[in-house]
Amino acid sequence: MRARSILKAIFPKTIRALIVRARAALELRRFERQWARARRRVTERTLSALARVLIVPSDPLTLVGALGDDAMIGATIEALGANIGIEIVTQGDAASRLACARGLVPVDIWANDDFPSALAALLNERLYDAVVLVGADIMDGYYSPMVSAKMIAAADLAAQAGARATVLGFSFNVAPAAGLARMFNRADPRVQWKLRD
Repeated sequence: MRARSILKAIFPKTIRALIVRARAALELRRFERQWARARRRVTERTLSALARVLIVPSDPLTLVGALGDDAMIGATIEALGANIGIEIVTQGDAASRLACARGLVPVDIWANDDFPSALAALLNERLYDAVVLVGADIMDGYYSPMVSAKMIAAADLAAQAGARATVLGFSFNVAPAAGLARMFNRADPRVQWKLRD
């Protein structure tokens, strides 16, 4: 902790902000390389009748980051009906227990160091017919460019695997995070982007 205090005293706030942005940009570039490798590993298949669906919530740590997110997940589950196998991406034991309590099958891969590869393997193994991503307020990178990048990559990889990929109800602020435009442009054109506002 002392080193951090010394760094704060040495570097002005603007320099520290530049360092944080540079680190975030490097992390996004690393993630893009992982995503590119994962795209080569996904096997596209022909869609069958809707039988298995994966939900990617906007907050896999809590599953229900906000009331609106919870409502979108609930409405998706209700619309799919009881005869559909529904799995949900989680992060950690608490979220996985919550998923089970809601009758969902948890898939704890969000915190994987190479999330794109973990998701590609899952898509190839589980053969989802649809992947529904709850976009909420996270797609513009305001809260975390990395979370946005993971969601974009997840939608892309799902479409590449032949699943119906839909990003539900998200919004954009006036200044999205730099670098995300490149990622949105790279996403498979079959991804359905359902903007909220």
